[in-house]
Amino acid sequence: YLEQLSNPILLEGLKLLEPKIRALSIEEINGKHLVCATLDSGKLLPMNLMGEGINHLVLTLATVLETSQSVILWDEIERSYYPGFLIRLWKLITDNELERRRQFFIVTHDHNFLRQINFTKHDGKLFQLFRNSEGDPTVRSVTNVS
Repeated sequence: YLEQLSNPILLEGLKLLEPKIRALSIEEINGKHLVCATLDSGKLLPMNLMGEGINHLVLTLATVLETSQSVILWDEIERSYYPGFLIRLWKLITDNELERRRQFFIVTHDHNFLRQINFTKHDGKLFQLFRNSEGDPTVRSVTNVS
C-alpha cells in the first residue's frame, strides 16, 4: 500500500478530515520508518500521532486504490468516522469512479448513511438482513430506506 501514498485521491480523502495535509511521505525518525504528513505550515507530523480516524482512512483508501476488479467487504463503514464524513467519503469514491471494476459489500447500522447515498446511481443494490418472527435470519431487497 505504500505506493498509494502519492496517489492524489488518497490525499484528497485525507484533506476531507484534515485540510492542512499537503503531502504524505515515509520518513526515518529515531531509526524507524514512519508514514508522515507534511502540513501547510511545512511541519512534518507522523501519521500515528494524528488519531485513529485518519489512520483508518489511510488504510481504507489505500486498500480501495490498490485493489481493482475485486470484491471489497466494508464492515461497519461508520467505524472511526463521524456521520457527515461518510457521505463525503462515499462521494469521493464514486466521483473518482473507484467503485467501477470493484464490488463493494457495505455493512452498516447507520440509517442516515443509507438514506443519503444513491446506490442505484451506480447499479447498486441494497439488502437488509434481519430475523423474521420465527427468529430465522432473512435477507430482503430494499428499494427505499426510511
